[in-house]
Amino acid sequence: MSDWREQYDRMKRWRETMKLESGDRERLADHFFAFAQTCYHMADWLGNDPSKVIPKSEANKYALSSPALSFCAAICNGSKHAQLEAKHVELSVTETTVTDYRFYPNEGRKGSQERAMRRLHLEWQGESVLALVFADRCIAEWDQLLRSRAY
Repeated sequence: MSDWREQYDRMKRWRETMKLESGDRERLADHFFAFAQTCYHMADWLGNDPSKVIPKSEANKYALSSPALSFCAAICNGSKHAQLEAKHVELSVTETTVTDYRFYPNEGRKGSQERAMRRLHLEWQGESVLALVFADRCIAEWDQLLRSRAY
């Protein structure tokens, strides 16, 4: 039987996929929604863990008391019921050009290459927030609860 750590690790892997700076808006949004759903469902995994590390009611109460985690709950429930607009989930993508400079010591030459970097932002608490920053905030919220239980 799996324990809550499986979901925790999955949540962190989804966060890592959000660091990928390529792909279209839909792919970036898919990674964000998968992260938000996995993040919110940590409460279920904690509550259903055989070790009963944290009772389900307490994990749910904690998640809904956190602005970041409760936003994940709204995203999760909104996407489940096809009502994201009603939940006021607004996403945007910014694109910047980055130049990578490289030195090729064996060839004695320098080179550069330009690439487009895309980043997903979301409207949260009245401002545009980088999705990676939001994800880090969510993980920190769960970490705080787990640390309080010496995990």
